[in-house]
Formats: sequence, C-alpha cells, structure tokens
Amino acid sequence: MVACIINDTAPIMLGDLLISNQHKPAEFFIPSLNENILKFLPNISQYHPERLNQKLYVLKSNVCVAFSGDVHYIKRFLEDISIFCRVNDIVTAARMKIFLDQYADDVIWEHFSFVILIIEKKDHEILMGKVIRGKWVRSNTSLLGEIFASGSGSEDFLREVNEEMKVKSNFSNSNIDYVLQMNTLMICKLLAKERLNLSTIKNFWGAGFEMIYIDKDHFTKLDNITYIINIGKAENGKLENVPVPETILNYKYHEDILVITSVKLLKGDTREIDSFYLFTSKHFTVTQYIITPIDYKGDDDFRRFQKEVSFNCKINGMGYLIETGPSSYYTPVCFNSGPEIEVEFKYPDLFTMKVLKSLYETIIAESSDELR
Repeated sequence: MVACIINDTAPIMLGDLLISNQHKPAEFFIPSLNENILKFLPNISQYHPERLNQKLYVLKSNVCVAFSGDVHYIKRFLEDISIFCRVNDIVTAARMKIFLDQYADDVIWEHFSFVILIIEKKDHEILMGKVIRGKWVRSNTSLLGEIFASGSGSEDFLREVNEEMKVKSNFSNSNIDYVLQMNTLMICKLLAKERLNLSTIKNFWGAGFEMIYIDKDHFTKLDNITYIINIGKAENGKLENVPVPETILNYKYHEDILVITSVKLLKGDTREIDSFYLFTSKHFTVTQYIITPIDYKGDDDFRRFQKEVSFNCKINGMGYLIETGPSSYYTPVCFNSGPEIEVEFKYPDLFTMKVLKSLYETIIAESSDELR
C-alpha cells in the first residue's frame, strides 16, 4: 500500500513495507509483533507475506516516487528513472514528461502503479507537479486532505483515514508540523491495530511504514523516530493502572537502508518522578529488521548494525491498546517532538521512557467517553 496525500500545506507520501508472493516461507516475522505471524493467518490464500522492502524513494532533492504492483517490473523502471535523475543536474516536470513519454507503449504499465512528485522553485515560490499512473483509489478526507492510494490495503487505508477522529493539536492545520503530526498519528494508529489483531497483514499490507515530506525546499524521509505501543485495561470507564509500554519500534536510516529496532518488554517498573511517569525495564527481547530498497544490489555487511542497537529519541509516536471489555479495545494515539516524551534504550542493560504526566492525563481525559 502506497499513498500520496495532497493538502493546502505540503504533500506527503506514505508507504508500507510488506511484499507478498505466492511462495509461502517457513516463517515470517514483523516488527510490531516479533512472532511468527504465519501461524495466525488463514492457510487458504494464494498469497503470503514474503519479505520487507522500501517502496518510497527520494530520487533527487526535488523528486520522489512511490510504487505498488509487480516487483519485477518496478525494479526495471526504478533503475531507469534513477539513472535519469542522476545524469540530469536539473529535473523539472517538463523534463520528466519527456522521459516518461519514452514508455508510452511499454507493457510495463500493466503491471505496476506509481506516483511522482516534483517541486520547482520559481520567483521565491515552490511549485509542485504530480504524475500518477496505474490503479489508484481516491478520497477527500477532513483529517489529511485529498488522498490517492494504490496496492493491497488501499481501500483499507482509506477506510481508516475516513474514520471519525477527535484530534487535539497545538498547531493550526495550515502548519507543516500539523501535517506531519496528523500523518504520524495515522501510522501510530495502524501499528497499534496491527499489533492487536494483524488487521493489515491479513490483507497483505503493513508491517511498518515510511513517510516522505518536504523539509523547506527538498524531499526527505521521516527519520530517527520511535513508535511505542502501550498496553492498559479499563473497568467501568476508569483505567486500572497507567498503561505501560510493551513494544518499541525505533526507525533509523543508514544512507538508503532502513533499520527498525524492535524491543519487546517482558516486564518492568513504573514510578512517578516529579512531573513525569518513568517506565524502566531490564527484561526484554530485541530484534533488528533490515529494510533495503526494492532494487538493492549492495553487499553491505548488515552485522555492523548490531553495534548500533542503542538509541535515544525525543521524536516519538505512541499508540495505546486499552482493553475495555472482552475482545474490545480503544486505541488512542499521540505524537510528540520534544522533552515531554523521551525514550532511551541502552542495550543490553536498560530501557527507559519518560512521559510528562500532564500529557498522559490529557490523552486519558480526551478518551473518557470511549473508555466507558
């Protein structure tokens, strides 16, 4: 599933990581669960989760692309368009059209879909061009704006973003930080639901998400962010205890390779220190997921990433799985960039998370109706 989100402030691209195939592997693991998920999936489908790959690419500082469809044909086209962007110092929408016209009668268009975004500077303004081909579904949403989605899970994704959500933000909806916040919240929501019941994986999408956005005058991927999934239980509209972190997912790029460090806490302690809740754990399992581009041909020694397991992050998204009854859950989410939430993992010794009490209390207060 890939999506292009257009609003009045700045475009966003989202893409999942899952690649499916008719070949069924012996086992398959995803970052949000860290278990062999094949034992939870029905054995009647002709497709099965096979691997994880990136589907979003920044080809030049002003050009990015997203793909869905047949991997074989995507690789062929990705190689061509990457060369085109490398050999041309300047890529404009007009030049891109000339390049794409070479493929006018090529059969590859039957096998995959793509969207390309191109930004150009003119008279102190940034203009954006969009090229979209293939099979896409479209929706106008009150939360994110106009959305084009393609691939497995595209209909599911549109249903998720069209669900009514009560949102509280310190930014106006014309602020780029608001756009980033809303899209990151959506990723948190999807990851929390995936952890709960594999809702995405069952329909051949998910397993992790990338985002491309405009940083001033160039495209970049959202980097060095941690997603935390917290577990809690409510009875008669009140939480029994402060929800505790269970799954922690740190996303970090090493050039064009994405490394997701997945930490699953087995047990831990919760304390109140001044204006913060402090969660600590010395008991956890850790798995690193190495996510390469779909056309990766390198020979990196991925063992080098094992030396970089520890992380400290102040850009964090949090999803909550709050059990409100038998097989009933409420899933509020939050995103914060700053000292209000701080996650530190000192491998192999200690996991620590600090959450400002007033931030947590705001989330619970806003969720009071849903907890009943």
